[in-house]
Amino acid sequence: MKLFTSRQMNVLDLKTTSDYHIPTALLMEHSGLETARAVLEKFPFSQKVIVLCGPGNNGGDGFAASRILNDWGFKVRVFLSVNSEGLKGDALTQYEILKKIGIPLEVFPESRLSCQDFLRESDLVIDALFGTGLKRLVEGRTANLIQWVNQIGKPVAAVDIPSGIDSDTGKILGVAIKANMTVTLGAPKIGLYLYPGRTYAGDIKIAYIGIPHLLISESPCAARTIDKEEVMSWLPVWEPDVNKGERGRVMIIGGSRGLSGAPVLSAEAALHSGSGLVYLAVPDGIRNLIEHKLTDAVKVGLPQTTRWVLGKNSVSETISCLNKVRAAALGPGIGRDSETGEYVKMVLQDYQGNIVIDADALYPLDDLFLKKNGRLNWILTPHEGEMARLCGISQETVREQRWELAVQKAKDWNCILVLKGASTIVAAPEQVYLNLTGNPGIAVGGSGDVLTGLLASLLAQGMSPVEAACSAVFIHGRTGDLLKQKRGIRGITASLLAENLSLAFQEL
Repeated sequence: MKLFTSRQMNVLDLKTTSDYHIPTALLMEHSGLETARAVLEKFPFSQKVIVLCGPGNNGGDGFAASRILNDWGFKVRVFLSVNSEGLKGDALTQYEILKKIGIPLEVFPESRLSCQDFLRESDLVIDALFGTGLKRLVEGRTANLIQWVNQIGKPVAAVDIPSGIDSDTGKILGVAIKANMTVTLGAPKIGLYLYPGRTYAGDIKIAYIGIPHLLISESPCAARTIDKEEVMSWLPVWEPDVNKGERGRVMIIGGSRGLSGAPVLSAEAALHSGSGLVYLAVPDGIRNLIEHKLTDAVKVGLPQTTRWVLGKNSVSETISCLNKVRAAALGPGIGRDSETGEYVKMVLQDYQGNIVIDADALYPLDDLFLKKNGRLNWILTPHEGEMARLCGISQETVREQRWELAVQKAKDWNCILVLKGASTIVAAPEQVYLNLTGNPGIAVGGSGDVLTGLLASLLAQGMSPVEAACSAVFIHGRTGDLLKQKRGIRGITASLLAENLSLAFQEL
């Protein structure tokens, strides 16, 4: 599914009218009709409906929906956030139709107490205050109105996007409507799928309003969601006579004293996601410990330093081992020793194959190193804290600019970037994907190690770096969703995730 920015949606609207000669008045009429249909389907027993309309086209969509709902027998009352003198174009036309019909229309600033009373008595509130063009903070009386709506606890249907949410970033612009449903018009906006906008949107319904599907399919977008059908089409299919080598050879490199669990989780995930041969390479001093933890993988002891970590003396044998596999993962439990940092950089510069770079293998890297050395078969999987250190910025900045940073850094570093979190973003230099699977139950220690092993396994099975990254985050999150159904949100551990990856594969 394609996700669009407000600017891209404006281009779609303009091309709809200029290239396809579809009038804007017809688009607004369709918007009102589809909003009314969605309300009838979602809230069939609502009788008293309050519609809050702003001065722009979003308000015009609200006017159109009000008229249609009134015709269908709903008791509708409309409140404007501005005087009617501020209306123009198609929105003004819809307003004049409402006046002619006799639907109650009041201006909110002059009727605040009346609005509050009707809000309390209503069965449903329709939010058509601000649309996708809002980029400033919501303040003053409109902010108070939004706060009242949120406080009264009535069901809310938002038109196109909840008022107060930035349609490009999902940020709250001061205050925002908390909707139960959003009827997004024409095509989905990316801000509805980025947090916190995703939380405020409720159930999202995409409404066809007359923008030609051909135009939508041919137009550039901000990102795509990772969809089940797409993942299904990417997964390799094995012939009946396949052997273990053909099913994929993968190597997990990591571990250090006190951190042996992380690479084991990655190896288990690789095993449970279909690789025929999984190698786990660790410092030689902890190899015996790994032997007791993991049965099905081939264990490899690499030369270590006097501190029982991987260092420069480990590089030559590491590269020799890597040249025997199709893909690798570097980092789980590898530690942050200074010699290990040098080892990581040397391995990355020497090894030319597909590799997942995660956890402590990200620690010695920085923006300059990645700009100089990054390759399209490198897949970096930082969480927000690791991303902040890689970019030399605060974690709060990363959180506020997740999508923009992922897009930019994938280009700067010429790599595949998997920015973990809610929602995980997979960015390549020329394309961006957003994952919608997963839940808070998978936010546990070791969950990232499972993703690393799963991702490396899919690479080893022959998937391209972008396909493997998108499929891995989808399957990882979907496994968490299936476990949530069985065990609840508090019953998920990283080990359970690794062991139950087959549930998501089986569903696919």
